[in-house]
Amino acid sequence: MAQFVPYNFALTSPMDYESISNDVDLKESKDLITKIYNNEIALPTSVSELTDGEVTQYYKLSVDAAAALKIPFGTTEGKSTREICIQQYEKYKIITDGRQKVKVGIGIRWTANVKRKSISAKVDSLAGIAASAEFGHVDATIRFEQMGMHSPEITALIPTITTLNTDSYAQLNTAFEGVKNLIYDEQTEIRPVIISVLGDVKQQKDEGIYEESLARVWGLKSIQRKWSLKESMDKVDGESELFQDILRNVYADITGVTELNEEPIPEKAAKAKRLLKGFRIID
Repeated sequence: MAQFVPYNFALTSPMDYESISNDVDLKESKDLITKIYNNEIALPTSVSELTDGEVTQYYKLSVDAAAALKIPFGTTEGKSTREICIQQYEKYKIITDGRQKVKVGIGIRWTANVKRKSISAKVDSLAGIAASAEFGHVDATIRFEQMGMHSPEITALIPTITTLNTDSYAQLNTAFEGVKNLIYDEQTEIRPVIISVLGDVKQQKDEGIYEESLARVWGLKSIQRKWSLKESMDKVDGESELFQDILRNVYADITGVTELNEEPIPEKAAKAKRLLKGFRIID
């Protein structure tokens, strides 16, 4: 189902829609985007024209979907355990052309590149990601950008922080409030841009969900048997990158073990057995 999704507001020409992966379908907006770039449709030029809404939205995208949308986010290493989480404040107007729609306006975007390291990771908000980072459940980098508004004062407020944790989250919030307060400043240049477009972003396939579950169970079984991480991985050689990444995460979460040849201690093996809740798994 089509819904508004983030767009790379810094693009100076339409993306090559033929090269977009199967993770994103922009048929509900791509022709309108092209018309805007070709100056066939005029955009608002002032804050007073952005009358359709003022909201803060939160989006979760796969690495492949974010890449298809040309969202800058950093590394793709271990992408099967990564999510791109975007929070953006938007003051906007919806431009329509037939059934096609885009949001144009101004705003502030936070882009978090989150690598899950634990089944306890919380990624449904930036505050949750920051807290999870403090407990070692995720590694997260952050990118902070203003959209469609510029001034020396805004530039001075843009943080150079690249790591998301509870301390940096507080600093980013301070910067956010400062930039937001400058929207109506007479020194602020307003030049609305495309901030969101109507599109269909495919969700994780059911097969991936099942594969993740199997990897977690296999990890618990392996720890219960006091196998090293290498032994466990060798026995499922040929499984997908997702399976292998989840298996490593289970070991790190349950045992603290990251060395390939280190065996789980008896207490951790007992913990894995308890988590399996009596289920017997036969090879």
